[in-house]
Amino acid sequence: MQDPDFSVVFIPLVKPRADLEDSISALKKHFQLKDKQLSALFRQPTTTIKQQLTSTQAKSMVRLLWGLGWHSGILKNHSRVYSTIESVEIQFDVAGQRPCNQSPDQLESLEFPKGWSQFDSLNPKATIQAGNAQGLAFCIVIPQAKSDFDPSPSHYSYSQAVLKSAVSQSTNCEILQSCQPRFAETTGWPLSLSEFILWDLSNGTHYLLAVYEGRKRFYSIYCWAGCGDFARFRNDFLFVIESFRLHDHAGSSDQASTRRRSALAAPVS
Repeated sequence: MQDPDFSVVFIPLVKPRADLEDSISALKKHFQLKDKQLSALFRQPTTTIKQQLTSTQAKSMVRLLWGLGWHSGILKNHSRVYSTIESVEIQFDVAGQRPCNQSPDQLESLEFPKGWSQFDSLNPKATIQAGNAQGLAFCIVIPQAKSDFDPSPSHYSYSQAVLKSAVSQSTNCEILQSCQPRFAETTGWPLSLSEFILWDLSNGTHYLLAVYEGRKRFYSIYCWAGCGDFARFRNDFLFVIESFRLHDHAGSSDQASTRRRSALAAPVS
């Protein structure tokens, strides 16, 4: 007789070639989720959805979620023993596919630690989306054109607005660091760095938010993991943030002009 010591966790990433909207609809319909419950699922890197299962029951639930279009994992005594992300081989260096560290227009790039891969469903506005193999840590880049504003805000003002928008996603948030001006150690380019936690009931998601300024666009880099996992990914997140580059006609001249200015045109405490 099998021991019921397995749990299944939902990972809010669609499987390869699945349509995001169709997968959301299928998930909502099958589990009869309300909008608030669905939103809570997508605010966490992983969510335990079934506990005290046998191995057979856990595998059946994983197959069900896969059929609905979603990644998931199996825990045994709170330790992950299986993940659909690790079991699916996705080649990103074949002809016609972009590497996971570069935007579709090839204007921005990031370097990621070994084992990270490209995703397509973290945020529809992101030009770069990636996560680690276990589905525990994630990163996205969201650019915004300065021409969207009249007049264009300062780096500091824009950083404050991005942080305010991010923490507004939860009624229970904790800001640990707000728009701290600094220079990237490897390039000398100015950026702002914020750190915050969004709480949802007993679970929290811990974020690092970096904002770079280019000549024509601002670039927001979000890195996050669950509170229980954040500490071991913190250095990886800082490595990713430091690796940010612009290329070609949005490249060296864009960043060089930014580098010559003061960090954020704001007081540094």
